[in-house]
Amino acid sequence: MINNFMCERCDHYMVCEKLKPLMKFHESAKKDMMITLTMEECMDYAPDADVKGDDSASED
Repeated sequence: MINNFMCERCDHYMVCEKLKPLMKFHESAKKDMMITLTMEECMDYAPDADVKGDDSASED
């Protein structure tokens, strides 16, 4: 499981190379790895222009 999964709100979501290794821990994974990760930040994060008013991932 990944807490604060900000990738879905990122403009780079479809082309991000960092996402593939993370998906092993996502709740949609076929097998639960029994590991919980918390995303604090991503240096490549760019708020999705289509998502309006939900910029909580970039707030301090």
